[in-house]
Amino acid sequence: MKTVRKVYSKLISYLLILLGFGSTLGLMGCPNPDPPGNRYYLDVSENHLMFPAEGGSQEVVVITEGKWSVMSHNYFVNASPQSGEGPALLTIFTDINRSKEPQKGSVQIIGETVQESIYVEQEGGLWIASIYPDLLVFSYEKGITKKLYINTSGKWKIWGIPTFVTVRPTTGYGNSTVTVTTKYENATSEDLSDYLFIDGEEFELTAIPIHQTHK
Repeated sequence: MKTVRKVYSKLISYLLILLGFGSTLGLMGCPNPDPPGNRYYLDVSENHLMFPAEGGSQEVVVITEGKWSVMSHNYFVNASPQSGEGPALLTIFTDINRSKEPQKGSVQIIGETVQESIYVEQEGGLWIASIYPDLLVFSYEKGITKKLYINTSGKWKIWGIPTFVTVRPTTGYGNSTVTVTTKYENATSEDLSDYLFIDGEEFELTAIPIHQTHK
């Protein structure tokens, strides 16, 4: 019976906060989990949140009349706002989980004398392998540098490198930055165009167009 009453109280609190009446629970004739004038009471509407691998946001009601702040030591979990006074809606959000393993963490809501924990779990297994940008254009000068960003959790290799550029590194594992640099000044009357190819465990063979303008 106590559990049912607590859930009912939290639901009423949530609805009243949305309507702007979070501090008047007692005046509405409904169960009030925050006794009037008690700044030291603290509660939250949810103590456990589940997120998909692609991330997202969820709202939690902070129920108190006193001051509160948020503390999290988990890099994948964030909250907004970080502090406040009185009842409020707290947004908990996570980024994409790029690992293959589930993640677990928590957010602490710290009141004036007590604190509440919100436990956060996020599914794993989502990895979005990508290469950016998908085109490199250089001016005619020698020594012009561009960056390629490879996002992957596996091995990768670059081959078929155009003769007018250098590429470092050409192999790697995991997230990497590749530097592509023009070897010569293009003093011809025509632009130079070719491809370099990137192959990896988590993405198909990808051709990146390389283009150097002429003087």
